Amino acid sequence: MDAASDITNGGPGRSGNGTTCVTPMVDREETDKGGKCCRRLKCPPFRVIITVLACFFVQLVLGISYTTGNVLPYVTSYLRNVTGETSLDYSSALWIDNTTWIVVYLILPFVGLLDRRVSHRLLLFVGVAANAISFFGTYWALQASFALTVVIRGAFHGIGQAILWPLPVNLAIGWFPKRKGSAGACVIMGFGGGAFVWNQIVTSWINPHNLQPDLTVNDEMYFTQREVLDNVPTCHLLLGGILTGILLVCVASMAYPPTADKNEARGNTLVVEVEKPEKEDSADDVTKAPFQNSSYSSNDNDDRDVGISFISQDQHKPADKASPDYIPDYTPLEVIQSRGAWTVWFINIGMGFGITFIWAFYKAYGQTFIHDDHLLALIGSFSSVFNCIGRPIWGLLADKIGIQTCLMVSQSALLVSMATLVVCEHAGAAMFFVWVCLIFFAFSGYYTVEIPLVFTMFGARCSTFSIGFVYCSGVIYMFCTTFVAAAAKDAFGWRGVFLVGAGFIFFGLLCNASMRLDCGHPIPAHMKRDLFSGTRTRTRRP
Repeated sequence: MDAASDITNGGPGRSGNGTTCVTPMVDREETDKGGKCCRRLKCPPFRVIITVLACFFVQLVLGISYTTGNVLPYVTSYLRNVTGETSLDYSSALWIDNTTWIVVYLILPFVGLLDRRVSHRLLLFVGVAANAISFFGTYWALQASFALTVVIRGAFHGIGQAILWPLPVNLAIGWFPKRKGSAGACVIMGFGGGAFVWNQIVTSWINPHNLQPDLTVNDEMYFTQREVLDNVPTCHLLLGGILTGILLVCVASMAYPPTADKNEARGNTLVVEVEKPEKEDSADDVTKAPFQNSSYSSNDNDDRDVGISFISQDQHKPADKASPDYIPDYTPLEVIQSRGAWTVWFINIGMGFGITFIWAFYKAYGQTFIHDDHLLALIGSFSSVFNCIGRPIWGLLADKIGIQTCLMVSQSALLVSMATLVVCEHAGAAMFFVWVCLIFFAFSGYYTVEIPLVFTMFGARCSTFSIGFVYCSGVIYMFCTTFVAAAAKDAFGWRGVFLVGAGFIFFGLLCNASMRLDCGHPIPAHMKRDLFSGTRTRTRRP
């Protein structure tokens, strides 16, 4: 292995030809075979642990998004019976959450660009401020109108979500370039498990006496008791105070890799210099090379500010495009023109419809045959635990059987469990408990392998764009979810909602089965994203 590939893999040591590389988290000097001194960078392990924990708790805060199913009945009941929005139903009230995700998908591709030009910490504080406005402002918005609630709770929360979700994950990965997948997975687990905490807080505050909804309209049940409804606005003040306090402490306690201190950790690539043995004085004596998928770089106008590329020892002898082992490195234009990109784009639409139906409506459906509000909140909490622990499990499975195959297993499990969810009303609360947890476990697999799939197909050269391009499809399904859910429920009841959702999952499964690389080959099982091992290298597209 040559020096460049050693660095590309985040390797900390010295290459066989005497070159040196820089790796965080050590503090000592070593001498390479050429006699040159390589001073390794200092990073107190305690600060690294604190930083990773801070990143985890930021994701835990953002995990409040998964409380939508539990909160939606309370908010809809308040808007109907207090604010005066008497025509509002659950499908229409879903616009609050859908607006959040529409904003996230629209601005997420630009967050990476801002991160290269604006102070990383300043950008995080902007996200904290937007998130605080979304909760504190909802206290007054709920009492004013549904439309204002959509703007304040939906749009501002989307801005905060788009900023606060990717940056802490990249920061954690930046400290562990050799363990990118495991570092990212440990942090993102907080997002999946956050609802376990927030569901209990929400239900305990709003409905401490476990009152049941007492108004039925078109097979939907709503609360009318003032002792429940009066707590809905104040609950948002409570959540705003708790979440903002946690976020401020987390952002303030984050530490950045030493190489990025001068420039406040801007950008998303750490660039280092690799010196070759003294053979000849030429422009090639210093080779620029990046850590693969590291998170930070300097933006100084000095000789380190160079273009980003992934270098391998076979750079001038690229793999045959007809080979199933060929892994390209796409430009943005090539991503848009690729059949594979549009295939993943449609997969995201199909999965998005089905997943949104279940996380938004599981409680509204459960209320029709389970008359225990606290039990429904407990179901939501435990489902978030399965969403959390499922992510590293699916990541390990993807390493074993391949990303595409792992995604197909996840889709199949979600399809079966969602299509049979309507049986629970005949079997009782126990089956409903198990089925909701199984559904959340199944769809956590999709979110685990989606980004590695994009990386594997299109490379890391323009990964921010390719991921943003795929996520932009979310604007379509978030915009259409309300109308599709309302039409399905009016025609077939709650059974229709979940069966239509299962149909969209099946559409995503068919798209996955038809996925091909541009060279015409299916994505082979051994093309695995290095989620945990960090051993996979890419060949640069000629």
